[in-house]
Amino acid sequence: MHCLSEHYARIWEYGGEIIKLNLDSTKNIGVDIKEDGSDVFKRLYVCSKAIKDGWVRGCRRVIELDGCFLKRQCKGELLTAMGRDGKNQVYPIAWAMIDVEKKDNWEWSINLLVEDLCLELGEGLAIIFDLHKALVGAVKEKLPLVEHRQCAIHVYVNFKKTMEELKEMNRSAYEHFMARNLEIILEARTKPLLTMLEELEMYVMEWFYRMSIIRLTCRGDVCPTLLTKLDDRCKDMRLFTNMYCMTYRLWSVVASDTKVFEVRLGFESFQVDLGEKFCTCRLWEISGIPCVHACATMNHTQQ
Repeated sequence: MHCLSEHYARIWEYGGEIIKLNLDSTKNIGVDIKEDGSDVFKRLYVCSKAIKDGWVRGCRRVIELDGCFLKRQCKGELLTAMGRDGKNQVYPIAWAMIDVEKKDNWEWSINLLVEDLCLELGEGLAIIFDLHKALVGAVKEKLPLVEHRQCAIHVYVNFKKTMEELKEMNRSAYEHFMARNLEIILEARTKPLLTMLEELEMYVMEWFYRMSIIRLTCRGDVCPTLLTKLDDRCKDMRLFTNMYCMTYRLWSVVASDTKVFEVRLGFESFQVDLGEKFCTCRLWEISGIPCVHACATMNHTQQ
């Protein structure tokens, strides 16, 4: 127990190193005060300056909040906030260690996240989380204007049951899914607090390094994955071949002014505003990638 007390006493040194190595990072340590005046560790929140800036500058306004139990000697939970970058890949934002998942701890974590990312009341932001009562209450109170999307954990459970079938049907697809599991978290959560934090930080650092190497191979400002999606949508907007191998032009574009257009296909009609980067189908607004209607409009205006 004495060694464990010394281990937790080093948390303040750990927090100081975070600020020293990455100025303007956020480190917040919460404690409970005992009757004798001594303090006992309760919770810890970490978000680095570089990660904050990266989310604000280049990530979609989508955040997933979740938590998992810690398996070490002193129990607790690890809370995580994950985003999506321009390539639609997972982007780690912040994490927190708490004693128990309750409304007070979620409010504390979300309040710090709101300050770090300048989320204000959550307008224009979508948050994905499960229906844990404490989390639902905290989000409603701290981010009243946020758009909520329920975490499809039940879908995951059903999918997990079919993984062995997928393994038999398509080995490469099975290995792809398994390789993307965050096994580092499952292993790290069994370690003492500081060891777990260091392993998580090393994993995040390596992840960002791998992503930076991939970006160096890209030409221009748009990554290859998005270029492929745009190319597919451009093909969809031009031609359609039916079961009789007869080809038709899909979308017709009618100008309303220099920036606003109406895009039609049969009885379907959508309004596209190139200036506001908006289409009434909302796909452009949600994904950040021009939808087929926007592609048709850009092709019409030769942009």
